[in-house]
Amino acid sequence: MYNNIKTTEQHLIAQTQNNLSEIKYSMTSTLSGLLIARDYGSIKSIIDELTAKNKISYIVIKKDDKVLLSSGFYEKKDLPNLNNDFETSGNIYNTKHEIDFYGQNYATVYFGLDISFLKSAKQQIIYQSIVISIIGLFVGFILLFVVILWLTKSLDRLTNVAVEISNGNFDVKIDEIKDYNEIALLSHYFSDMISTISEQFETIKKITKNFKR
Repeated sequence: MYNNIKTTEQHLIAQTQNNLSEIKYSMTSTLSGLLIARDYGSIKSIIDELTAKNKISYIVIKKDDKVLLSSGFYEKKDLPNLNNDFETSGNIYNTKHEIDFYGQNYATVYFGLDISFLKSAKQQIIYQSIVISIIGLFVGFILLFVVILWLTKSLDRLTNVAVEISNGNFDVKIDEIKDYNEIALLSHYFSDMISTISEQFETIKKITKNFKR
């Protein structure tokens, strides 16, 4: 179960990394020309639109350590520490992206990517795995109970036959078990043994009867 959860989590993280790469590429292609032209009004509209979609919680654009524009972030606050990986992050993955054009840097974009869905998905996977495991255990218990009940019933039949033989009744018959398992084999051998004992007993009775004559 742990391996399945880990594999699914790694798959989700890989998808998130791809999404992050696409976001960064889109930022470069969208913002580089506007930054060169210093069209801050258009840039502000774009970053406001991005943060409004709830996929990106905030965006801060800095140039030479000065804040040019921001959206969803109080400019007087310090920027959060950047995260190195998704697993140790909280619900927000804090990262940055350099806007470069022909080797020249025009700005650094700091933004927070909402990754709360990763935790929700992981919890959902754990819940589903637990439910599946419980169902599997329950079904396994029922099957085990049925097998034990069948074995007990078969052994009870052999026990009753053994009691009849011990009372001298060699005419008792064992119901044929049409399976290929140890119980069926034991039943077959038991039946052969009864036939052999019965034949030997009949032989002894005849010899004894002739001897009395």
